[in-house]
Amino acid sequence: KLWLMQTNINEDFQKGLNFHQNGNLDQAEIKYKNVLSVNSNHFDSLHLLGVINSQKGDYGRAASLIKKAINFNQSNPMAYYNLAIIYKKMKKYEDAINYCNKAISLNNNYLDAINIKGQILTDIEEYEEAEIFFKKLIKLNPSFYDAYYNLGILYNKQNKIKLSINSYKKTIDLKPDF
Repeated sequence: KLWLMQTNINEDFQKGLNFHQNGNLDQAEIKYKNVLSVNSNHFDSLHLLGVINSQKGDYGRAASLIKKAINFNQSNPMAYYNLAIIYKKMKKYEDAINYCNKAISLNNNYLDAINIKGQILTDIEEYEEAEIFFKKLIKLNPSFYDAYYNLGILYNKQNKIKLSINSYKKTIDLKPDF
């Protein structure tokens, strides 16, 4: 019986993940909740249910679910990254930076977390520090087009128009359909 329950949890979670990846948030939410009804400590279901709540704009609930997930697994940088995004959306920049730092401390080369930290620093007008993060991204992955795009935004905010245009051109070179 335990084996059967575990199989159903795995099947429900996988179905939820497939729904989620295909943009069917409501069906994904149902599957994640099914998993949690059997195992309320299921990290991935809590985490991804939090992501769904964030995608639906319920940031308070999203943060609560992801923090609950983190209680069961403190070593997953993606959970901290997703919290950083939520707090950025809520304009709680200090918290957002703290969660970015946690994600980056768990994975020094976590490109998306480094990118979000640069965006947050741009939002709070810490331009020099933001530029350092975007240039670090480019050094880690020269084809990470988001770094050039965000650098373009950064330079534009500083009225460094020529640098901004060059960054946007590099973005388009790397991703022509951007």
